[in-house]
Amino acid sequence: MYKRYFFTFLLGGSLLFTPIRAEAVPASSSATIQFSNQQTLPVVPLPRPPLIAAPDNAGTIHNEWHMTPLEYAPPLTQRLPQTSITDIRYYQLSGLLLLLTTILLIKKEATYYEKTMISTTLFSLLATTTLLSAGQIQAAPTEVEKQTTDAAVVFTEKSNPLVITAVPDFHFGSHEIDRSADKDLAAVESGSHIGTANTLATSNVVSIQDDRSQAKLDGWDLQVAQTDFANAGTTDASDADASDVLTGVNIWFKTPNVTIDGANKGDAALPTTSDQTVQVNDQASTFMKGGATSFGSVVATLGTAPTSGTDSDAIFLHVPKTVNPTDKAHYQSDITWTLIASPNSQQRSF
Repeated sequence: MYKRYFFTFLLGGSLLFTPIRAEAVPASSSATIQFSNQQTLPVVPLPRPPLIAAPDNAGTIHNEWHMTPLEYAPPLTQRLPQTSITDIRYYQLSGLLLLLTTILLIKKEATYYEKTMISTTLFSLLATTTLLSAGQIQAAPTEVEKQTTDAAVVFTEKSNPLVITAVPDFHFGSHEIDRSADKDLAAVESGSHIGTANTLATSNVVSIQDDRSQAKLDGWDLQVAQTDFANAGTTDASDADASDVLTGVNIWFKTPNVTIDGANKGDAALPTTSDQTVQVNDQASTFMKGGATSFGSVVATLGTAPTSGTDSDAIFLHVPKTVNPTDKAHYQSDITWTLIASPNSQQRSF
């Protein structure tokens, strides 16, 4: 029953899928001839006979002139461009319209399964036409030429390539005198201080930066020491007493709660001790150490930073029960951080 639609379907398809031409690019060729008065014409094979006009002076001076084609070598002067799809044309739209009309007419007389097949065909035609109209279908590009260029960069070492970038202050709060037992006081967020700053805030970050060149990366050792906690005064330094010190009081860090970070932290670590602490005394000792694989930024975070409602879980002050403090006095200590490059570089203290 579909025979009567065959011609219209064929015509519509022909219009829709008419090949799209690439524009031609003119190319040139050349031919060379030689004139002689020989009686016999040399035979030279040619790819195709050239069109050659007779010379104007033929037969005017010599009895007979012959033309001897020397060569015919049409050089390739220009490569044809790659074919690309142009905008859809009016005859393609006419073909699409004719196909759609034919399909709709056929669909009226089709069965369920035939309708399903026709719907699939219709969708495919619409998708193809959309791609053609958008110019999405193009021939694959052809690589014409490839060239190589150079790039360069130079690095120079800083004057101070190994430095301490952050060290913390600590405040351990205000407490009643209680000699019933030894105490370990956790660092608090902040507190009063005698000195240029009336308030001292606790920090929990220690970091170094190693930007030495490759041949000089021989490890480093960050050391720490403290002075005795001495009486710095009650409200200001006017009543300070340097001889009034808290004997046996020292800072210590709980190592399990300290984390070390850095893209190239390598083997950087705190010392391993049986009690899992790093004790700070009046003699410099290692706080954190790294080998040749530890460079760039290396950051040690001392537990959770204390807040107004939470004390530190990694920074403590050990106070033995034998201390004999003065009432309301601020006892303060200087903490010295020393970075040593192993084994032949200068040490840097902060």
